[in-house]
Amino acid sequence: MKYIFFLSLLILSACSPKLAISFERTGAVEYHSGDKNTITVTTNGFAENENKAIYYAERNALENILFRGIPGSNQENPMVANENDAYRTSKESLDALILRDGYRRYMVQTYTEEKRNGNGGVNVKRIVKFDIQALRKYLEENKIVRKFGF
Repeated sequence: MKYIFFLSLLILSACSPKLAISFERTGAVEYHSGDKNTITVTTNGFAENENKAIYYAERNALENILFRGIPGSNQENPMVANENDAYRTSKESLDALILRDGYRRYMVQTYTEEKRNGNGGVNVKRIVKFDIQALRKYLEENKIVRKFGF
């Protein structure tokens, strides 16, 4: 009887769907290259499938550029000085940019440098290049940040 119980439990656990892996912003975004209009960074994403891991990596890069800045780059300071205030006053615009893939309009280039399966998911290392001038213009037009010098 115990044998049947454990065998049943093993089969159920093997057949049960994997739990979704949620997004978590990390500071693990490294400066790759850039000029006055663009920044290229290396970032990682981990999720239950490759497409979601790519989205998490790109989102991680974007959120670090917006809210933290990228050390050693032309974008050391965050584009948005106070994340909480920005969400309080411009939640819809930020959600459209970050959660509904609006950021893709500001990506000049993106590709996977490395992909690994393991630990119940997929880990990708992405190289992402953003047009920071166009991104800044979006933030200004949507009143997320003030225009420079005003």
